[in-house]
Amino acid sequence: MADDIVLPSDCYVYILFREDGITPFYVGKGRGERWLAHELNAKRGRSYKDNIIMAMKDAGVIVPKKKIAEGLTNAEALALEIRTIAEIGRIHDGGPLTNLTAGGDGAPDLSPEAKERHRKNTGAAQMGKKHSEERKAKLSAILKGRLCAPPKTPEITAKRIASLKSSWAQMTPEERATRGMRGKKHSEETKAKMREKALGRVISDSQRAAVSAARKGKKLSAETRARMAESQRLRWQARKEAELQDGKL
Repeated sequence: MADDIVLPSDCYVYILFREDGITPFYVGKGRGERWLAHELNAKRGRSYKDNIIMAMKDAGVIVPKKKIAEGLTNAEALALEIRTIAEIGRIHDGGPLTNLTAGGDGAPDLSPEAKERHRKNTGAAQMGKKHSEERKAKLSAILKGRLCAPPKTPEITAKRIASLKSSWAQMTPEERATRGMRGKKHSEETKAKMREKALGRVISDSQRAAVSAARKGKKLSAETRARMAESQRLRWQARKEAELQDGKL
């Protein structure tokens, strides 16, 4: 019966205060250790709230805080949060609170000034604009030498292979059947698309030079050379078949 359902009553509503312990700057609702998370997760420059917290941390001050109600259901906590924010007031309403929303589960309700700043910083607003030479130089200096990922050492590669083997060994046959293309075949339509894409691929001189430099000094096994030869033979055969279909031969 719906009347017998007991809703959890483990929520609370809290207020964070400025250094003086009197002026509130944030109202929130949560459960568990939520009200302590703001100090742990604050980042300088991310928001007005975080800047206030970081200023107090720099001064060695623990953020003053108070739970104004406990033992609430989620609905009760949301309602009290909304009511408390409205009573105290947010900054763009003339109050001291830095809350981005009016409370509850609503989306951020930014002030007109914040909305304008956000609009200017979005990609749509920046579309068509060009970076200055100074900005380009700074970006180049930041990105210079940066790699997408650090090179893998033999130890890292060995650990990765061992992990994959262990995961594979623990899978059931049904789970293994769903991994990758094992046991599966491409449809004729997919094969045709792949063939067409491969035939039309053009490798630039710089790509050729890079591949050549990477391969220089490396010796291929007889088995690898045989596989490469067979692959090349199949590619030529596919090209001839395509040209025959197009009436070129």
